[in-house]
Amino acid sequence: MTTKKSSAPVEKAITEEDILSYDEIDELYKKITDLEELVIVRIALMGGLRLAEILDLEGRDLDLDRGALLVRKGKDTKGKKDKTGTRIGKERYAPVDLCTISLIRCLIASRDTGEFKADRRIDKIIKIPRRTVQRHISSLMPRNGLSIHSLRHTAATMQLECGINLMEVRDNLGHTDVKITQQYLHLDILRRAQKYRDAMRTR
Repeated sequence: MTTKKSSAPVEKAITEEDILSYDEIDELYKKITDLEELVIVRIALMGGLRLAEILDLEGRDLDLDRGALLVRKGKDTKGKKDKTGTRIGKERYAPVDLCTISLIRCLIASRDTGEFKADRRIDKIIKIPRRTVQRHISSLMPRNGLSIHSLRHTAATMQLECGINLMEVRDNLGHTDVKITQQYLHLDILRRAQKYRDAMRTR
């Protein structure tokens, strides 16, 4: 009797190698010279958005009252689409810091040519093609093996380090299963244990 192998993709386990240190984040920032690329990195790092979600953001998704970004097309594991064939995802608010909001507003303002548009709010915030973003951001990373998605992993880890509880981190990142988020909790515990051991060595 033969057993059929599952065709479902296997999730890659997240390790310390997928996370940027604070020194590496500083190094990355120093290499960025383009405002639009800086906005992409800030949104990924502070909001934990996937690249596809960043590229789908429109001007109207910037919620100043909440200090957050409305993600309208979150990852949809069931593959649902509307009548036009557009992917339907679960909406969520991703909190971001004031600096990131200010940079987004500066980016939008820098494109104001004075030409009339019926509704500027539906303009895409990011206009760089997906492959260009992936290639260029990867080239700016402080070490090999890191990518734009590494910023999302780093965002999750930093949120846990700041004391945000696991369920809130899950909601912020748009995970459908809390087990995915728990991988970051495991990394956070390992980091805290290492800090404790390092501190004990100095005593």
